[in-house]
Amino acid sequence: MTAIQIVTNYYFWLTVLGLIGTWFAWKKADKNRTRAAFADTANEKKRFRRRAVTSRITMVLFILIGLQAAALFVMQVLGRDIPVNLAIFASLPDLSQVFPEATETAMPEETVIPTALPSQSPQESTSSPEPTIAVSPTPVRLAQVAVGNTNFRGVNLRAEPGLSGKILAKLPNGTVLIVIDLPTELADGYNWQRVETLEGVQGWVVEDFLLPIEP
Repeated sequence: MTAIQIVTNYYFWLTVLGLIGTWFAWKKADKNRTRAAFADTANEKKRFRRRAVTSRITMVLFILIGLQAAALFVMQVLGRDIPVNLAIFASLPDLSQVFPEATETAMPEETVIPTALPSQSPQESTSSPEPTIAVSPTPVRLAQVAVGNTNFRGVNLRAEPGLSGKILAKLPNGTVLIVIDLPTELADGYNWQRVETLEGVQGWVVEDFLLPIEP
């Protein structure tokens, strides 16, 4: 993970926010506890004690936010898949649209070279039937998509649909892929789309991380 990816990562800044918030809440709680100890009246002691309790609760919340954000940030650095039910603040915009990692490249057009059929003499054409040629099925290439919505951590291309499938490649944001099969397959709580890279490697990717390419 590069420096610009770190400074634009949500979970990195949430971790920093958790640390700063925890420190300020702890200082506030300690200050109110000291004021309560030296208060002149019972009402003042009660008021400062309530403030100290509120500061402690705030400190616990900042600790929880910081711990979860730190765990998710470490998972991104290690290239682990983050389950959707653990990803917090999912409604924030994707910074990959502001700092694209890779430019989309156009799909090279395939050139089809016709194969000439062998010529047959009149005697052969009338005496024997024309041989049939077995054609192996090929995947139908449906559309081009690009990797996105990954917060700069990329996505894994797997040999089979599911989190247990073998990882064939690590695809960064902006990688152009070709959809070669429909419909998607459901595995481990995700919809998996069969795709092919521009280098010809076929595999499966979580559908949530695929964005359509405008023509």
